[in-house]
Amino acid sequence: MEVKDIILDDDNDLEIQNGDFVISLSDQQHVVLILNTTVGEWKLSPLTGVGIQKYISSSGQQQTLKRSIEVQLQADGYEKPDVILKGNEVYYLSSKRVK
Repeated sequence: MEVKDIILDDDNDLEIQNGDFVISLSDQQHVVLILNTTVGEWKLSPLTGVGIQKYISSSGQQQTLKRSIEVQLQADGYEKPDVILKGNEVYYLSSKRVK
C-alpha cells in the first residue's frame, strides 16, 4: 500500500511549491518522524515515538532501541520491519505496509 501525505522539508516545515502543499509518497518521512519524536509528542497518538536521541550516546542499548523501533513501526502499520543497527547508525530496510 502506497501512502501519501503532506511533505516536510529538512527543517520539518511544510514543503510548499507554487503556493501549495507538496503531497508525495511519505513512508520514509513517517519512519523518520517516529524515530525522532518521543512518546507523548503526538496528540492523536500519544504512545507513538522512539526518541532515538536518548539512545545515541547510550552504550549497551542497541537491542532495546531495535525492539522499540520494530514495535513502533508495527504499530504504524508496517509488517515485520527489518531494522539493522551498526554503532550509532540505524538502517531500516522497508517492509510492506499492511494498514
